[in-house]
Amino acid sequence: MQVDRGNGKEQWKFTRSFCIGHLMSILKTSKITYLDLFDLHQIPYLDTVKQIFPKFCTLRIGEDCSDELTKMAILKLGPIAKEVEVDENPVINDISPFLTLNLDFLYFKGGESKLKLECSDLLTLNVRSIRSVNTNITVREVNRFLKIWLKSNHSFYCPEYIELNSSNEFKIDHVCKGIKYETVRQDHSYRLKRRDGKELLIITVAGIIIQFL
Repeated sequence: MQVDRGNGKEQWKFTRSFCIGHLMSILKTSKITYLDLFDLHQIPYLDTVKQIFPKFCTLRIGEDCSDELTKMAILKLGPIAKEVEVDENPVINDISPFLTLNLDFLYFKGGESKLKLECSDLLTLNVRSIRSVNTNITVREVNRFLKIWLKSNHSFYCPEYIELNSSNEFKIDHVCKGIKYETVRQDHSYRLKRRDGKELLIITVAGIIIQFL
């Protein structure tokens, strides 16, 4: 940037972090609402992003980002965000590091790769709300999770809402095999109640939804 004071020109240089920080001070805000990553493939760039944006509400990762960058972006930038939205499911061998992040909302929007989940993943889940559009989870794993949850009296469980869309068929008599449940409405809604009074609602439409009451 060149500045002409009338007696000669001066060359001013500003860093990206300075410009963004100055803009945020003008807008009187301490964090941005959305941080979008599109067509990004260089993983080291994520460190630069983290320095420039120390805190933000929602991280959105586009479908044109590579698998490796998508995974690293969730791990590096997820801890400084409240919500993470992923347009394309990455190929993940061990999903547990993503599920244990302290997030309000984690959204896997789908794609060709299915998000594989097991009972142990649901038990270690630390995200308040999660939605996965293309999910690979069996009825047996969901049944195991529900049985363990029912036995976990007076124990804290962070999630409030789990939505797993899947091509698998979730019939309630299979999902709740060996479990006592109450039919709430005739639209695939069912209620489970623990001994300590905690309740959850199950909806079996296009997959399974578990809402903790």
